Amino acid sequence: MQVIATTPEALRLAVRPGIQFDAETTRLRLEGKALLYLASGIERPLFSATAGAALTEATYTGFQPWVELQARAMPGVVDQLELTPKLRLVHKRMVLEVGYSTLGTMVGGMSYTF
Repeated sequence: MQVIATTPEALRLAVRPGIQFDAETTRLRLEGKALLYLASGIERPLFSATAGAALTEATYTGFQPWVELQARAMPGVVDQLELTPKLRLVHKRMVLEVGYSTLGTMVGGMSYTF
């Protein structure tokens, strides 16, 4: 659940229920997601699928580079399929990813497991 605030006086509550499947080995990764964004007057689905392959064997001591391709659709918001090739770097508990989509946007993220 997330709270979206445009101004201090206008608080709206948004809910994002969804389902996710992912499978990962030391060399291959598959992920699928279906989310539904719900807020007052808003109901938008988001679908995505990602496939990736590691460029090296997992050593668990250094960076392991991956290449991935993500396909994403959000009907009613963007009426075309968005494809995003990504580079993903995994190091012990950290994942860093960056890519450029066919819609002309840079995407990226970082996660750290405590």
